[in-house]
Amino acid sequence: MSKTEPAKSASSSGGQGKILVVDDDFLIRETVSAILKAADYQIIQAEDGAAAMNLASKTAPDLVLLDIVLPDVDGYEICARIRECSPDLFLPVILLTSRGDLESKVSGFSAGADDYITKPVSPEELLARVRVMLRLRHSQASLMRLEKARNDFLAVVTHDLKLPISLIQSFCDFLLAKKRPLETEDRDMLNRINSNAQFMQRMVSYFLDRNTLASGQLVLRPTRVRVDRLLEDCVERTEPLSEHREIELVVEPPARELPPLYIDRDLIVQVVDNLLSNAVKFSRKGRPVRAGTLLLEDSVEVFIDDAGPGIPEDKREYIFQEGSRIDQTRQGEPPTPGTGLGLYICRNIVGLHGGRIWVEDGEQSGARFKFSLPLRYERDRDH
Repeated sequence: MSKTEPAKSASSSGGQGKILVVDDDFLIRETVSAILKAADYQIIQAEDGAAAMNLASKTAPDLVLLDIVLPDVDGYEICARIRECSPDLFLPVILLTSRGDLESKVSGFSAGADDYITKPVSPEELLARVRVMLRLRHSQASLMRLEKARNDFLAVVTHDLKLPISLIQSFCDFLLAKKRPLETEDRDMLNRINSNAQFMQRMVSYFLDRNTLASGQLVLRPTRVRVDRLLEDCVERTEPLSEHREIELVVEPPARELPPLYIDRDLIVQVVDNLLSNAVKFSRKGRPVRAGTLLLEDSVEVFIDDAGPGIPEDKREYIFQEGSRIDQTRQGEPPTPGTGLGLYICRNIVGLHGGRIWVEDGEQSGARFKFSLPLRYERDRDH
């Protein structure tokens, strides 16, 4: 029998799952295979490490039963290699060992093993441990399918929503820009519609970016950008929302002229837009929101200071996690809508640029959000 072929005597078309049995002892290998075959498992055999790795890659088993002592490579190393080759879906590895000492067990778990069975093998224990490991694998596979289905659904729905939302914004902008004077109430209504359309557009962008981040497909498209000018553009775009809430947006000019950074402008605009809209949304009516930039020794820092209720110290890391939300609604005001994705995506975008984002106490008893972008990006580009 070839070392890289399944043992014909132990093969089965069982429907419970496919198990790779690796042991250099023919009698043990056949005994274990017979027990599993009788329980309707499909069996593949290998008698050394090389055959095990070959069959693991070719046959995609659902579980591996692996002897520690093999003639070519020990089971610990094979276990570690299997782990490297199957990073996504959980592939259970149960070690078959005649060693019952603590050191051997710890070595196996350190190599990535999920369980162990001591020889001589008890049929009841073998089947029980195999069933538990396969349940875990099947549960993870189900969760991965559900996650993929959810992401696919969100991608389709959010993509299809972008056009109608853009049309709503365009109609509002057209009516607001007409020379014919509008009644104050009509103008206010159009501003409200526009503000809510902008919020919906941000929500769509958050869901799209969340899927892109999860798949690892978010790619930077950097250009030379003056961050202080980018901030001014974002503030100007947020002014209709701030005027509606009677909040003044104040941009503090930098103390020193900022050098251009090599960044993805669209993505950093999304970060600033999110922080500005949050600041306006949570600030007290009539209080200013202050924004500005600082040139530091090795980075440019952007800050946005709101007049809201602030962020409790024990929540300042939590708010940047995916799906996190805290109640910042003031007494007597309706709840503010949100996705729990904005700050999570902001952190990822800033992190992709080599920077960081955080929140601290603001100067107006609210929160001051800051993020930094390293100057080295521009130097790296020039060299």
